[in-house]
Amino acid sequence: MFCPHCGKEVSDAQNFCQHCGARLAEAVIQPPLPETAPPSGGREKTPWEDREARGFFAGLFKTLNESLFRPSQFFKKMPVTGGLTDPMLYGLIVGMAGVMFSYFWRILLHGVIQNTMPWMQSAAGQHMFQGVSLSLLAFLSPFLIILWLFISSGILHVCLMMVKGAKHGFESTFRVIAYGGSANIFMAIPFCGGLLWLVWTIVLYVIGLREAHETTGGKAAFAVFLPLIVCCGAGLLFAVFMGVAAVSMSSLVQMQRQEIVVRIVLNKRAPDRIEFGIIFGGIVLLALLAGRFLPVLVLAPDCVFHALTGVPCPTCGSTRSIVYLSHGAFVSAFIMNPLVAACAVTATLFFIYCLFTLVFDMPRIGVALSAKEKDRLRLAAVLLVAINWLYLIITR
Repeated sequence: MFCPHCGKEVSDAQNFCQHCGARLAEAVIQPPLPETAPPSGGREKTPWEDREARGFFAGLFKTLNESLFRPSQFFKKMPVTGGLTDPMLYGLIVGMAGVMFSYFWRILLHGVIQNTMPWMQSAAGQHMFQGVSLSLLAFLSPFLIILWLFISSGILHVCLMMVKGAKHGFESTFRVIAYGGSANIFMAIPFCGGLLWLVWTIVLYVIGLREAHETTGGKAAFAVFLPLIVCCGAGLLFAVFMGVAAVSMSSLVQMQRQEIVVRIVLNKRAPDRIEFGIIFGGIVLLALLAGRFLPVLVLAPDCVFHALTGVPCPTCGSTRSIVYLSHGAFVSAFIMNPLVAACAVTATLFFIYCLFTLVFDMPRIGVALSAKEKDRLRLAAVLLVAINWLYLIITR
């Protein structure tokens, strides 16, 4: 038993505490209260984040099992805060496993794929990195995987915010993307592993965003499918583009008959202004650096839309265009995808200009547009996308 005065342990046969001298016979000893159990239904550490208690491999395999085959329960219990390090490390491990499996099957089945399924090969330009060794690939891949985790998390989080479905912060979305990388394990299956990876990754992302942000499945699905629709395109979008292009052409013809007045203004930088020019220009610069020093053509997945339909999507050739730009092959870059190459060059120049005005605190030159002029500019942009897509279809 324990002394009620000093709390130290004493013998049951003692009448007095040998530590404080208090009389024990007069005290009523209360049994120790049981520890309060954590509330049920709350969020708790994932097995991977609890690997110190479970063990490294036990935590890894249990997280794989739960996230792949019980995703609703897993993401519902997953903590939405706690740091980016643990989920990033998990995403890096499963991502590297997927890369190595994919590279292994590509080498082992290269002849079979080339002779029976040529559509599964990477697009033209892959020969630039065919000599990349496995050790170099293992060294460079972690940087690309981590970059992918952050970029994809940012895109999905913005898409989720568009429909007001982001109840928690960016960290919650990042955790979903990192643990959703468990689907990379399907790359161990030859031939159909890539398709299984794609389908199950989308499923995990939708379920994960729904449970982590406590939103509806429709909003989560919108956040996941919107980037896929934008990147891959669809036949319906092409028809819409052609219709809008006709309207745009009519509007442009009418604009030629009107007097055009360009209003140049000098805008002073507001303290709370977000530097979108520096943000997007920085992303383009990172892409150019990756294209210059990393084997992105080997690691980049094939275009699903082109593989299924045989028709290039609006962004086909973008990766090769960036790689050619990073190597100084400007003509080849514009041949691959004229619009992407032009936008990349423009974004880089605008990044330099924005950085210069920011460092020296100079007013920034701008153009004042009316509401009608903004609408015409949007129509012109749609027309450019449609013409660029038509060029890709004709030349591929």
